[in-house]
Amino acid sequence: MNGKSSRGLRIAALAIGEAFLLGGLWLGIRREARAMNQAVNEVSDLRDPSPFRAALMGHLGKINLAMEGYLRSSEPSQEQQVNESLADFEALLPDFVKQNPKLFPQGADDEIRRTFGLFKESLDRTLEANTHRMVSRGLLEQNFTQMLYLLDHNLRPIVRKDQADGEERSDAILNIENQTRAWHDNLIQAWTQPTDAAKAITAENDSRGQTYLELYARLELLPRERKAQKELRTLWLANSDLARESFVKEALVNQAGKDMDSEREQVIATLNRFLPAMPPAELEAKKGAIFRSMHLHLAAAFGLGLLGLLSLVTAALAIYRLSHALPKIPVADGMYRAEKLGPTLEMDLKGTITAWSPAAVTLYGYSAAEMQGQSISRLFESESEISRLGQELQAAKQAIFETTHKTKTGASLQVRIEFRPVTDSSDRTTAIGLVCTRHS
Repeated sequence: MNGKSSRGLRIAALAIGEAFLLGGLWLGIRREARAMNQAVNEVSDLRDPSPFRAALMGHLGKINLAMEGYLRSSEPSQEQQVNESLADFEALLPDFVKQNPKLFPQGADDEIRRTFGLFKESLDRTLEANTHRMVSRGLLEQNFTQMLYLLDHNLRPIVRKDQADGEERSDAILNIENQTRAWHDNLIQAWTQPTDAAKAITAENDSRGQTYLELYARLELLPRERKAQKELRTLWLANSDLARESFVKEALVNQAGKDMDSEREQVIATLNRFLPAMPPAELEAKKGAIFRSMHLHLAAAFGLGLLGLLSLVTAALAIYRLSHALPKIPVADGMYRAEKLGPTLEMDLKGTITAWSPAAVTLYGYSAAEMQGQSISRLFESESEISRLGQELQAAKQAIFETTHKTKTGASLQVRIEFRPVTDSSDRTTAIGLVCTRHS
């Protein structure tokens, strides 16, 4: 492999290595740029999450107030408010997560949805229990209304004091009516304040009313009166069962309401845990940490860029030096010897030209085929100049001379010649290399 091929391989290897180095540095710069962009996004997204929590808790509060009102009155508008607030909460949460994903820690969305789902299930159970309770209350109200109607329109109009047991019958009807009204009012009171004392009063009203009905039935009643009395007794016994049933359903509603409140508190605790209020000092501290991270990434990217520029300049200089490196002089045994400048031509010890370089072609105009095998004297204008240079070279006074050559066209050429002996492995001179340069 000659010197030119070796230099080409070295230049190619250096270029490939530099390309890999620049590629790695470019990837590093891109990684730092992505990290810096991420830090910028974190700063823009950094904010206090408590307003989002407050908005969600606002809907929980609306649900709670609407449920309290609905359990007291069973107004359809209150139930509608409950359903609307539920829908608002469920719609608002994913919208918040979509707009501000970094404010919701990993798993926060799923945990909030889970606890809210449990709260919604308990709320549905409460609504269902309330529905059953209101059915019982409705039947009780209907029966009480029918009982009072029988007393006012079917019994009292047909009883007169001049009839048999007229006064006793009239008093009995009054007693039954008073107990009916008292029982109704005390039931409502017991539903509102379900204490044992309130329930005991309703039981006493029930028992006393049935006693009045039995006493009334023992009197001498008219046929129409007895029929109304039996119908009244049937309604009373039905209400007696419904009243006891209503207390059971009241207890179910109250327990469902407590479970619902417990689940709602769990939702609130989850919101407080995942979306806590961020004090201003903590917010500023987080911003400061992100800004410091941005500065580090920016400095790293700048350092990588500077390193790439330096490596590129270094590689360019190395390639330039390799591409302009001086060639080696071939010797007889095939070895090479480094020189400052390769010989323009070579001649043997008899003065016959044995090598003619491209530089010689450029300088003199002769081709290698024209000059190889020719005497060196062909380049000189006079024999006397050849003799002078030969004598001085043999005397070894100097190895660099200035003389006049002639080109292929016959033009005179002032040249500077450096004689370099070419040796073999035994350090014997086998040829002489001439480095010829134009001398003005």
